[in-house]
Amino acid sequence: MFNRKTWFIAFAAILIFSFASFAAVEGDLAGKYQGVFTGAGNYGVFHITVNPDGSINGTGQSQIYSRDLVFQGRVSSDGTTEFYTVEGADIPMYFNGRIDFMKRLLGRWEYQDNSSWGSFNGLIQ
Repeated sequence: MFNRKTWFIAFAAILIFSFASFAAVEGDLAGKYQGVFTGAGNYGVFHITVNPDGSINGTGQSQIYSRDLVFQGRVSSDGTTEFYTVEGADIPMYFNGRIDFMKRLLGRWEYQDNSSWGSFNGLIQ
């Protein structure tokens, strides 16, 4: 059976390692990400580039509508990500999510009019 000191040391180690993994989120997030978006009203693929200044640009393809998509957006230092189809797009879509400490891009997308939505995920290349 563990005594109190052993439990305290184990708990402290968990906190230290957890903090280190959360701190890694604020590291360099720049790179090329590739992923998919899925939902009842639309699904497809995307390829975005996160630039060192935090800006996002990229392209995608709607498989339902056979349309090319052009994206722009921003990522903050904590990994919070927002990108969207450029103005004048046939399909106004917004993607909100997060890049985690393993450089996975996860989140939710929706149409501008909220008529359809779903999730998306991607990985750094």
